[in-house]
Amino acid sequence: MEIISNKELRELLEYINNIDNKNLIEQNIDLSVTRCSPVEYILEGINFEKSIVQYPLLFYKFSSFEVLVEIVIKEKQKAVGLQPMLYVCFPVTKLKGEKRELIGRCAEQNEKAVLLLDKTHKDFILGTFKIFALLSKAHKSDVISIINLVLKS
Repeated sequence: MEIISNKELRELLEYINNIDNKNLIEQNIDLSVTRCSPVEYILEGINFEKSIVQYPLLFYKFSSFEVLVEIVIKEKQKAVGLQPMLYVCFPVTKLKGEKRELIGRCAEQNEKAVLLLDKTHKDFILGTFKIFALLSKAHKSDVISIINLVLKS
């Protein structure tokens, strides 16, 4: 079953190719991590220095689907600089359990569930690709490669 047409994929590819790299989240000065100057903080007789770090959080709600896409901008784990991370948050009610209903019980160890998407979720799929491409040059390049690969098959 085709959820997204080749025409829609080509339009998505054109949209992403037209994103100015200066507008990517990793380049945006308004979305930088902020730190306050340290102040003395005494806890159990130990004089600490306390500083507060604020991380930008962007989120987008898809009106047609109870899903939220969040982008958190934090320091890179193994390098200097910032890294935007994308999270897709959806209610457990959208998942289908492998064996039985998930609601009203504890999950079993190593239990799996599936998020089923169909034509009614087209806006969510296309929108998530657009948002993912906005994160960084590397993310944008990855999305372009994926779309081109799908179009070739």
